[in-house]
Amino acid sequence: MGIPFDQYQRYRNIQNIVEKIKELYNIQELKILEIGSNEQLNLGKFIPNEDITYSDLEIPKIINENVKFISADATNLSEIKSKEFDIVISSDVFEHIPNEKRKEFFYETTRVARLASIHCFPFGNDENIDAEIRTNEYYKALYGKDHI
Repeated sequence: MGIPFDQYQRYRNIQNIVEKIKELYNIQELKILEIGSNEQLNLGKFIPNEDITYSDLEIPKIINENVKFISADATNLSEIKSKEFDIVISSDVFEHIPNEKRKEFFYETTRVARLASIHCFPFGNDENIDAEIRTNEYYKALYGKDHI
């Protein structure tokens, strides 16, 4: 699949959660908004049968015109109706939101989600810091440099 191992686990966990939501609500295809997407469109590699709209502050120049990609600031999604998406997902976005806008981030991503709002982000506790160090050491042993 060509996805770095740290991202793979996050997207795999998201995939598991999405599958459980589909099962719980007996939904065939979910309408999903991914916040803070990039040109790699990794979410679609894990849940290819869902109706995904990707978003970021700017639309990457290399995005195929057939991909639904919108320019959006997750702290102000005024262009999106309440409950317009079944699920809103972000991975490694929250830590980039300024402290003074984090409340708006959660308010907006929850407002536009009908069923769930899923967010994966690093947070600093002893276990996570240790896991990040060990993960980076493994990466460095494989590739001879720190992970970006």
